[in-house]
Amino acid sequence: MVSLGGNAFYSCSALTNAIIGNSVNNIGTSEFYNCPKLIAIIIPNSVTNIGNFAFQSCSNLISMTIPNSVLNIGSVAFYSCTKLNAITIPNSVISIGINAFVGCTNLASVTSDMTTIGSYFSGLTGLKNLMIGGDALNIVPSAFQSCSSLTNVTIGSGVTNIGSSAFQSCAVLRSITIPDSVVNIGTSAFQSCSSLANATIGNGVTNIGTTAFELCTSLTNVTIGNSVINIGNSAFWDCPELTAITIPNSVTNIGNYAFEDDFSLAGVMIGNSVANIGYDAFTDCSRLTNISVATLNPNYTSSAGILFDKAMDTLIQCPIGKTGSYVIPNSVTTISYHGFYLSSLTNITIPNSVTYIGSWAFLQCSGLTSITIPNSVTVIGINAFQNCTHLTNIYFLGNAPPNNEFFDGDSCSVYYLPGTTGWGANFGGAPTVQWYQPNPLILGNGDGLGVNTNGFSFTISWATNVPVVVEACTNLAIPVWLGIQTNNLSNGSSYFSDPQWTNYLGRFYRVRSL
Repeated sequence: MVSLGGNAFYSCSALTNAIIGNSVNNIGTSEFYNCPKLIAIIIPNSVTNIGNFAFQSCSNLISMTIPNSVLNIGSVAFYSCTKLNAITIPNSVISIGINAFVGCTNLASVTSDMTTIGSYFSGLTGLKNLMIGGDALNIVPSAFQSCSSLTNVTIGSGVTNIGSSAFQSCAVLRSITIPDSVVNIGTSAFQSCSSLANATIGNGVTNIGTTAFELCTSLTNVTIGNSVINIGNSAFWDCPELTAITIPNSVTNIGNYAFEDDFSLAGVMIGNSVANIGYDAFTDCSRLTNISVATLNPNYTSSAGILFDKAMDTLIQCPIGKTGSYVIPNSVTTISYHGFYLSSLTNITIPNSVTYIGSWAFLQCSGLTSITIPNSVTVIGINAFQNCTHLTNIYFLGNAPPNNEFFDGDSCSVYYLPGTTGWGANFGGAPTVQWYQPNPLILGNGDGLGVNTNGFSFTISWATNVPVVVEACTNLAIPVWLGIQTNNLSNGSSYFSDPQWTNYLGRFYRVRSL
């Protein structure tokens, strides 16, 4: 006999055991369909095909060993074999049809040596143990998605790819070791594996896909192999138990939101090769106090645990866990988007070098009560100080910025220097107040600053109707200061112009009270 005819034992309600002869090479369609008492069957090495519906609804079939002669397992072949608890699939199998194991609610153990492992086991709630042999090469997308009882997974040393969502929502999986043979971990491969505590990523992996370990809420330890080049967007987003991470020297890209909301993350080490760190890569990590960058990294650096570009002219991110006061270095010209987002700092000093404050730069800095904006700042992005719930005073040393939608005006007062421009009774919904300095001040901005047709000019700011003397000297090494004009500060400011400045190689100015 070469083939068992289709439906040969269809609904044989008394059949309990079957031995198929060595001459059979095909088990046809619906061959043992609905044999509810069939407990065991021996399939010989001669069989190459198990047809569609072959063992469907064999509800007492407990285990199945498929010989290494089988090439094809048809669609719905083991559908609703509700007591089937173990199956071994050899590497000879090249095709498994759709829904082949759907309804196998007690299938607890799967061993597979197939070169490509498809999504035949997706959603099997009884699957607990998975052994992927060394001959397997590829785990396709959604292969074991939502196997909610899967606790033990061994991935063979031949696998090169773990597809998208391959183990997504395997809620009781506690540990995974990805061998060195794997090159790619696909998008959402382990997303929402809420019990996953330990993950070792092998040295062959080059890509950790977008959301690969997102919402792994029990993940405490991750070892990233030294071949990883890309950590995708949100790869480890919302892993609140992750305490530390080392980015190896192979990594060139850390995606947007890669480690956002990792509340236990206290320290980050960024390797030499990172060329791009995406938006909010380490945002809302409430215990993060230190971001370190390898010395040889040509693109980024850190100082006092704060992340900067290599030239230290852009402040990229201040860790949320830093407390107390902080003085921004004088090299910084730009405070980037979300630079101090959710910061715990209570006092931040912005130097005169800063010209640009990005959107949402100080969003939800609840510890700030006041801040001074130097006259060097020309751009403040939208919502830069939004939801700073205790910020009551903003002091401006320069003219009013063109954008007034950067703070919650109803809880704040805006202080400005007499002589600066663009201010009204309100600014951004907040009341404005003239801000008098303890000493006379030469404003470093305004239309009159610098060389004009009538001389070198600037505006002096201080208290209203108080006389101020302008002094000048020509040599700061051996200074001899001479009073050249007395100004009365009507309304707290006065415009000064020196028509004699061209008579000197250099002239320096200072102001003092009379």
